Amino acid sequence: MTTSRENNNPNKTSLYFSKASKLLLLGGLSGCVKWIENDYKKPIYKHIQSCLTVCILIFVGMEVGAFITQTNLSEKQAADLMVLGFSHPIVLSYQFIISYHKERVKDLLYKLCISLKNVYNDPDLERVMIKRATLYSIAFLLNISFALISYGYEGVSQAVGTDGTFVAVITAWPDVNEKSTSASVGRIIGYLMFWVSMTRVSAVFVLIIITTGCLSCQYKNLQSYFYSLNGIFKVHEEDGTVREIVEERYEVALKVGIKLHVDTVWCTRQCQVVFSSVYSAQIILNVAVFSVLMLQMVNSEHTLATTFKIVFSTVALLSSTAILMCNAGNITYEANLLPTAMYSSGWQNCRGTRSQRVRKLLVIAMTLAQKRAVIRSFGTMEISYRAYVSMVKASYSAFSMSALISYGFDGALQALLHDGTFVTVVTAWPDVTDKSVEANIGRIIGYLLWWVCMHRVYAVFVLFIITMGSLHYQFKNVQSYFCSLNDIFDEHDFSETGQENSERKYEEALKVGIHLHADTLWCTRQCQLVCSFVYSAQIIVNVAVMCVLMLQMVNSERTLASAFTIVLATVALLSSTGILMSNAGDITFEATLVPTAMYSSGWQNCRGERSRRVRKLMVIAMNEAQKPVIIRSFGIMEISYQSFVSMVKASYSAFSFLY
Repeated sequence: MTTSRENNNPNKTSLYFSKASKLLLLGGLSGCVKWIENDYKKPIYKHIQSCLTVCILIFVGMEVGAFITQTNLSEKQAADLMVLGFSHPIVLSYQFIISYHKERVKDLLYKLCISLKNVYNDPDLERVMIKRATLYSIAFLLNISFALISYGYEGVSQAVGTDGTFVAVITAWPDVNEKSTSASVGRIIGYLMFWVSMTRVSAVFVLIIITTGCLSCQYKNLQSYFYSLNGIFKVHEEDGTVREIVEERYEVALKVGIKLHVDTVWCTRQCQVVFSSVYSAQIILNVAVFSVLMLQMVNSEHTLATTFKIVFSTVALLSSTAILMCNAGNITYEANLLPTAMYSSGWQNCRGTRSQRVRKLLVIAMTLAQKRAVIRSFGTMEISYRAYVSMVKASYSAFSMSALISYGFDGALQALLHDGTFVTVVTAWPDVTDKSVEANIGRIIGYLLWWVCMHRVYAVFVLFIITMGSLHYQFKNVQSYFCSLNDIFDEHDFSETGQENSERKYEEALKVGIHLHADTLWCTRQCQLVCSFVYSAQIIVNVAVMCVLMLQMVNSERTLASAFTIVLATVALLSSTGILMSNAGDITFEATLVPTAMYSSGWQNCRGERSRRVRKLMVIAMNEAQKPVIIRSFGIMEISYQSFVSMVKASYSAFSFLY
């Protein structure tokens, strides 16, 4: 997409993002707002930011290194190290994710703040959006600041109250008990780097908050636009304007509204592409860190400084995630109200042939508007209010399960205390207690043959993975094809002949796209025939083996070797099945986006008889595309992300019943 860098008609939203760009600049996200010139282009700024990035990476590396070098930690310090050492590499990756998508972010913000606002903008909604985005951003920054201050306060309390050392952030050096001057200076520098690193995270969160807030406002803006179309007919009643002219104005305005909706849906897809990784990582981080904080709250010493730190860390974590997820939930909520606004736009006032055209336009537009506009994490989990509550519940569930997990860690302390035999695969011969040379050679041969057998399984899994990946990509390819048809109308010479040629080319290209979609559906049916038996068998194997592994985990001797075997076997089993089922789920997800791409192909630019033919083709194609494209096992069970979770739950239920 090519857009101008000029903002010839500034509005409050564009001015607000211009001011916000200065905050993003401090957080290392330069050049996201393309219609202003920042000082980030100066060499001195680039050198400073590059230097800070290197320092932050070194700081994070030292935090991770502390897991190896710090051997004299208290229980509370070990929990702090687990929280920060696990979370910092994840949250600091957010900036690199946004930087990777910087061009998308530029085009997204330009479309939201300039292109769409230049067509229609409700100033009252704009003011509310700016106030809400500012309030959410300030609330987030205050929460982060209080959490950082609480770490410093606890370190000072420990140093002054117990004659210990100032330990706010644990790094590979210095040792937590070292009291030298150089160690103290190193800890202070580490704490300052903690603040610097969190400014990068804050910049990403602020960008997501104000962008999703602006997108939510744009859906409200669209509602306001469609409601305002009623005013066209009210003007006719007041000043006696010829009704035919008024109806023509309404039809033109309705097409403009449809184009605005298409562009807004495009913005939603860009938000999904750019921000979904951040949402996914934040949910994983939230569940893991919240579980550790609850464990720390139960097990740590109940001092004022410790309580202060745990409470503010928990509040900062939950509130920051809540602001992100609720903002995304607002997008879904406001998009759901759009069909009602379209229905209330005054279409019933049109008559004759124009009434027929308007009704057909409106039916197609409302059909797409009724599809939920959802920001997803992990490609399946809807980011919304309910998802936030579910995530908090999941955190508590993980905390509740931590007692079971602790058995594994306790068993790991008995590493190599048993002088047993090398038994990986139990066969008819040799006996498991036989320590002769022949027996050991037989076990090694059996282990090697196990590798050979698994290579056959790997080949099948790899074939499925690349085939499903190719089919998933083909649905994305079909989307790209339909979206590209808009360019046909952008290239004509605006004459009557040029319009006719463009419409003819569009109709032919639309038929080609429908044929591509039909062939892609044929490929999906072939995948169903070929792969369904393997999927069904894999699910049965997964449930059965998971039950056995869980029984083994409960009843077997708790040594490091057995724990290591059980954990890796479980991970291998779940990850292999997860990859297979997620790939099939990707096909379903991408296929659901094809109707949106068809709707965005530019059909509204056709006129006359060709317009009728195109709309009939479009309605038939979209009706077919709206049917769920699903790979099934057992002829009934959908292979998707949700079914993978259901399968794991079924495994645990079967284990509970057997145990």
